[in-house]
Amino acid sequence: MEVAAEEPETRSRPPIPGPELSKIAHERCARTLLRLISGLDGLPVADAALTERARLGALHALRLAAKKARYRLEWLLEAPRQPGTRRIKGRKLHRRLVALQKVLGALQDVVVARRWIEALTASTPPRGQAALRRVVHVLNQRAVAAEAEARALAPKVRRRALRWLTLGAAPSQDG
Repeated sequence: MEVAAEEPETRSRPPIPGPELSKIAHERCARTLLRLISGLDGLPVADAALTERARLGALHALRLAAKKARYRLEWLLEAPRQPGTRRIKGRKLHRRLVALQKVLGALQDVVVARRWIEALTASTPPRGQAALRRVVHVLNQRAVAAEAEARALAPKVRRRALRWLTLGAAPSQDG
């Protein structure tokens, strides 16, 4: 009895987006990057007279903007191209967006953990409260470090995003 040879599994490639779709995707990515740049420009100063909650809220909004820009840029970078079009540039910008999003995500994790622990402290016996205060102290140190790292990354992301926007990284025809 002969066993039929199994055909290798073929994955269908995603359809190549037409020029209109590529242009729309590029324009959306550009608008998202402009909003991100605006957020970076309006980043509240750490020692300003803002409440901590307002400052952390602005940083969280910046994280969401970086996430959106990152995923839109990823789509552009990974989408199949029409024959005769050049690859879209933006790998360095993508790496910077990943780094910024990672740092701001770590900061948000610390903020959430700190709020949770502070709420737990009220119902904890005095001996446990001392230990929880030490944990909050460590979380505060991590938050300060993450915020400083995000502030150091912000101008680099801004420069790279402006460069991507001004150099016309839109899909273009070769030749």
